Formats: sequence, C-alpha cells, structure tokens
Amino acid sequence: MTSGILIPQRCVTELQGMYRVYVVNEKNEVEITEVEVGPTVKDFWLISNGLEAGEKVVYEGLQRVKAGSVVNPIIQDIKPPVPEKQ
Repeated sequence: MTSGILIPQRCVTELQGMYRVYVVNEKNEVEITEVEVGPTVKDFWLISNGLEAGEKVVYEGLQRVKAGSVVNPIIQDIKPPVPEKQ
C-alpha cells in the first residue's frame, strides 16, 4: 500500500516531467513546491513526496498566481473519494 497525501488533480502542474504545486506559506506568500506523484484516485493525485499534512495548496486561480504573490487564502475542505469496499 502506498502512502501520501491526496490532492485534486487540478492543483498539480506538470512541465517536462516535473510536477509542482503552489503552496501558501505562513506569511500568505505563494511558493512553488516540487512533488512526486503516485497513482490517481478518481480526480485526485496521490502525492508521495514534497507535501506535508496541513500545507495550504492553491486550488483556485492557478492561471493568475505566481511564486512570491501575497494572497488572502480562503480555506476549503475538499473531500477525497471514499474507497470502494471489495
């Protein structure tokens, strides 16, 4: 069984085989974080390395955000898919 953090696929950008997410730090500044992705689960990526539990990942406005931007984050609780019983 693989462990990691599930995040919506829309939060992950890929460029030349490198996967990244935008993370909001404690100063509300946007940082780009390189991540390792595992398998997908419905519309979510399993992030196996690069994110810690509780980090704020940018979900909306990905086209406008850039590293160093100061933002006023609105926290959304996005529920990952429920595993199917076998």
